[in-house]
Amino acid sequence: HSNETSLVGGLRVNKFHKFLIAKGIECKLINQYSKDPKHISIPMGIKNQFLFRLINAFCIPDIALLWSNKVVKYLKNQENDFILFTSSPPHGIHNLGLKLKSEKRLFFWIADFRDPWTKIDYFEQLQLSNWALKQHIDQEKKVVSSADRVVTVSWHWKEEFEEISGKKNAVTINN
Repeated sequence: HSNETSLVGGLRVNKFHKFLIAKGIECKLINQYSKDPKHISIPMGIKNQFLFRLINAFCIPDIALLWSNKVVKYLKNQENDFILFTSSPPHGIHNLGLKLKSEKRLFFWIADFRDPWTKIDYFEQLQLSNWALKQHIDQEKKVVSSADRVVTVSWHWKEEFEEISGKKNAVTINN
């Protein structure tokens, strides 16, 4: 979802991508911004910043939900089953896994959390409505319960995600 020069999220995903290729595993990186011809670039398509912010205010968990829908359409045309690695934030990116898992298109789904979702220290300061708060909590539970493996960067977050999912499906991989 991030380009190679972006913050930690882009670096983590690109490093993981290069590691898999070095191990002889065929993998494709899909993001919005890549100019690298080996990556698949699917732009968001919203260039107006005001419109972007307006839509983001109503998309729960975030505007990446819209982008993930475009990627799902692309991936549905792929002939083979595959392993999907989604990495957040933005947490809406995990919508890819939820949709493809529900359609039985995934062989295995790894949901990577570089930051917690509803347990992050500033979450309560977002001043969400009760409805929006419930949507975030429900979506987080669906993601961590549906993913075959949850990856995070701290053992404490690993325990929190396992508590949310009720499953022992999380591992820690530090940055």
